[in-house]
Amino acid sequence: MSVQPIHPHHRLPHIEVPKHPVWPILSAKEKDAIKGRIKDLGLVAEGFVLNRSYAGRQDLEPPHDARERLAAGGETDAHLLDALEKLAPLANGEAVRIESDRKLLDELEREGLRDGGHGAMALPFLDEVVDDLPALNVLSEAILVAK
Repeated sequence: MSVQPIHPHHRLPHIEVPKHPVWPILSAKEKDAIKGRIKDLGLVAEGFVLNRSYAGRQDLEPPHDARERLAAGGETDAHLLDALEKLAPLANGEAVRIESDRKLLDELEREGLRDGGHGAMALPFLDEVVDDLPALNVLSEAILVAK
């Protein structure tokens, strides 16, 4: 068997990839170069998988709202109420990540349906480790629901 080198017809430009959640903005020429390279390699893009995504997360009650609701309901534990307020920056960061991942998933879905593809799906961001059976169950359910 002989191995022949692949001489691409499309040269890929150097692309700087910033840290998530900011994605590089590619020109039409850069996008075409990447698509051309994929075709040169004989690969078929069926769709996209957004891994470790927050896109499927449901909208949760913000900690400040939970604090106000509990206080209005007669909760008097000051430590609990203060702890909820301290969670607000974390919750705000997660809300930004959810919004960003949902926008990205929408873009991938549109692109993934072009040329007969199957769109896109989002796999959840699991807090557990991958050898944890419940975490694998969550992941498999996400895949089955997306099909």
